[in-house]
Amino acid sequence: MNAGKLSEYVGFTSEETQSLCKQYGIDFEECKRWYDGYRLNDFELYNPESVVCCIEDNDFANYWSKTSSYEVISDRIRQNFEGTKDNVIRMLSGECVDVNVTRFLNTMNSFVTRSDLFTYLIHLGYLAYDRIEKTCHIPNKEVRQEWFNAVESLDDYAVTNKIIQSSRELLSC
Repeated sequence: MNAGKLSEYVGFTSEETQSLCKQYGIDFEECKRWYDGYRLNDFELYNPESVVCCIEDNDFANYWSKTSSYEVISDRIRQNFEGTKDNVIRMLSGECVDVNVTRFLNTMNSFVTRSDLFTYLIHLGYLAYDRIEKTCHIPNKEVRQEWFNAVESLDDYAVTNKIIQSSRELLSC
């Protein structure tokens, strides 16, 4: 949430990523769409593992490291715990949702509120946090693909997909 003086060391900065893209002939704007989206203090940060894999493979792809930790909360999303699934669908369509990160106890099994769950997902990198607006959102194309994969596995995916598509159309107006 706040790495303080260490913020610039949490991931690749925009300047570092831009320099790497130039050095290896990678399109920086596309790299930004795929791997950017995290901000700590005044630093725009990129997922370093994904940037390195992209450079090595010379391909923009999903290099997201799946964590078993996501499984801990997938049931709560499926059950729409305090509207979590509805909020995830809103975020998939490009919206931000409010989150209170101040009460989270940093455990994997004591989620009392939707904000506890979303704060946990911020810690895992599945969501990005805006400290000024106190909202969370899906940070980039790579993580968005992971969310689509997760939502696709839900039992009522056809209904969910229709809602996501309608939200996209509404946002594009």
